[in-house]
Amino acid sequence: MPLIPPTAYRAVTVGDKTYWTFTLAVRLPGLGKVRLVLSFANAELTGTAAVLVTNRVDWSAQRIIALYVQRWPIDEVFLQLKALLEPFGLTRFYTDHWGAYERHLEPAMHSPGKRNTQKIERKHLTLRTRIKRLVRRTICFSKSIQMHDLVIGLFVNRYAFGLLV
Repeated sequence: MPLIPPTAYRAVTVGDKTYWTFTLAVRLPGLGKVRLVLSFANAELTGTAAVLVTNRVDWSAQRIIALYVQRWPIDEVFLQLKALLEPFGLTRFYTDHWGAYERHLEPAMHSPGKRNTQKIERKHLTLRTRIKRLVRRTICFSKSIQMHDLVIGLFVNRYAFGLLV
């Protein structure tokens, strides 16, 4: 960033790593007041700068960078989960608009939006509610593990796969 003098950058330590940052609160059209943080990984201010913008003008550069650095392990966890799901041959991912999905899923496989996630969440709630009923100490309760396995298997076959068993 040649227009910003090197003396304007300050060392910020996050964890065991030091970043060289320049921060400024500015007003941008359409966004309002935001905090801009330019960050380099070295004191020479060489390499690629991370340009971070947030509407949290009250946050320090250290807090903004700490949150940004935390994002990468989250992406790694998503990639590990995606690798675990590959053997199941999933062709569509119904998600919200979280950035990791958009970074790591091809657009043809990704359907972001509330419409599909609400349906999935509803099914999960129904499943949890019905399974919860299995452990109630009522007249319908069975202490037999075999009966629990049969009832859960019938439920999954009926409601998840539409199979009448």
